[in-house]
Amino acid sequence: MKNLLSYCIFLSLFIVGLQAEKIEKYNVDLTLEQSGKLTIREDILYDFEGEERRGIYRDIPYRIKLDGLYKRDIGIDNVRIMRDNGEDKLTLLYPDSKTLRIRIGDPDQFLSGQHAYTIFYSVGKGVLSHNQTHDITSWNVIGTQWKVSIDKVTAFIYLPPSLTQQNTTIRLYSGRSGSTTNQAKGSWVDNKTYRIEATYLMPYEGVTADIIYPKNILDQSGTSNSAITVGDQIKGTWNWFAIFVLSLMSYRFWLGLGSNDFKRMVSTQYQAPKGLSLLQSGLIFDKFANDKDFSAAILELGYKGYLNISKENDGSMPTFTKTQKDQTELTPDMRYLLNDTLFDRNDTYTLKKDSNAQARKLLSAFEKINTMLYEWSLNQNYMQNNPKEARKSFLIKMILLAIPFLGISVYSSISLLGAESTFISIFFSVFMVTGLIVLFATQGWFGIIFASMFIGMSGLSTLPVFLEQGGLKNILYTPLFLIVVFTLMVWFTYKRIGKYTQRGSVAKSQLDGLQRFIKRVKVDEIQRRLKQDPLFLERYLPYAVLFGEAKHWLKFYTQLEVEQPSWYRGNMSGMHLLSNDIQHASTVQESSSGGYSSGGGGSSGGGMGGGGGGSW
Repeated sequence: MKNLLSYCIFLSLFIVGLQAEKIEKYNVDLTLEQSGKLTIREDILYDFEGEERRGIYRDIPYRIKLDGLYKRDIGIDNVRIMRDNGEDKLTLLYPDSKTLRIRIGDPDQFLSGQHAYTIFYSVGKGVLSHNQTHDITSWNVIGTQWKVSIDKVTAFIYLPPSLTQQNTTIRLYSGRSGSTTNQAKGSWVDNKTYRIEATYLMPYEGVTADIIYPKNILDQSGTSNSAITVGDQIKGTWNWFAIFVLSLMSYRFWLGLGSNDFKRMVSTQYQAPKGLSLLQSGLIFDKFANDKDFSAAILELGYKGYLNISKENDGSMPTFTKTQKDQTELTPDMRYLLNDTLFDRNDTYTLKKDSNAQARKLLSAFEKINTMLYEWSLNQNYMQNNPKEARKSFLIKMILLAIPFLGISVYSSISLLGAESTFISIFFSVFMVTGLIVLFATQGWFGIIFASMFIGMSGLSTLPVFLEQGGLKNILYTPLFLIVVFTLMVWFTYKRIGKYTQRGSVAKSQLDGLQRFIKRVKVDEIQRRLKQDPLFLERYLPYAVLFGEAKHWLKFYTQLEVEQPSWYRGNMSGMHLLSNDIQHASTVQESSSGGYSSGGGGSSGGGMGGGGGGSW
């Protein structure tokens, strides 16, 4: 039974193979003229087998790469065709920025069986520079993009009057694109004619001939044809120029909107700045009010007796219970957080992970508090400008400035690498920028790991495209490089927008000094201060959260066996997760929706021309 099944499979594959389209004979005549031009004749005996097709198409690259990047139009011209020694319909198409498609056949007439096609065309620039002493004509006799097998290849190379077997070297390469080996046979028929033979080329296998001869022996100059023009150099360096200009403008905006003229030496501080609420301190510390600031402020409200916090375990969400303490001493921002954000309806408030209603309400309240804090910083002379408005102005100016640079970058990339690589780079740059934004904005390890994986997967998806197109260095010439660098540059400056006054600079220095103390303090110092103030640990716990040092601070409770705060019920080790809880609770869960080169020689497919084709 097993042998019978194997026989059936073999027979099916054999029958399919018998019915598959193929090229029985492929003959090429390549004439290298004294002018440096090429005249080509291709005779193709195409077998459609039992399939009905309108004809064949022949794809020929008309632009080649120099130094793996810069492109030259080789000047394909004088295209003529015949089918079965008679006229047939000819259509010239350009499916992309580097390929000429010769489509042969009548849309209203179907063919089957064997048919003989003859294609004539010329190439205006057939000479390229090989090295300091020799030029080269590298021609893909059979291109590596044919989708069908070729049973037999015969090609003749005819040399001009100035070239002979004695001053000309011909090297052959065969196989898939990039192959440096050879299975084809080459021999001199006479002093000016070279014959090439190959049998049974699989789909996507080709044959390339490198014709190498002394410089300046033909009328064309390989050096001139291979020269990199000023326009090419501008296109190749445009992204670097754009980054330089945008960096300069970003720096100028920062000087006007973020540079602090009142720099002070930071010395260790053991007390928080007087007269500032926790939220106000958070804004002065990094010019932002974010989830970490709000979680620290809630702990501050707990320490001062305005609410109690309970958290059953690390995986649960915390519940806040309001007390009846008089709120006279609270600043407007802290009072709004307490009364209008947490306890606007009753005296108990539980954070939820998947409640869009709660998330939208929290985001609205946080935005209101942000506005209050930014206005306060300006009115109380802590900041020279409103950081929020300054950042908004900076983003608008930088985006408007970047648009023309990006447009020219797209044009340059298409000219250098082609439309396919350019638009792939733009597509993946969107994913990479999204990942970077998530990475910048996230505060938890899960978000950091997710964003890093997102960026890594985008990069790995992009790499094969550019490896195939000539190397990873080509990414530097695409909009992806400019967009990603621009995003990093803007984010770096955006975080620093906001200019302190002298008063703000003093408060910032005090907070930096307190951060230094909380970050570096040792057990013996905490032990000494607890003797003076038994509530020292919980007094500065909110500031430890604000500075991102919550884990470091909380370990002193265990090391010194300090009783946890009376206003907190739960495992103290999980208190540092409060900012993550607030981030989860204030994240709106969106509902998901369904459906979503060549020219240098040296390898098979590494020369001019070639390409491939198939039936249509």
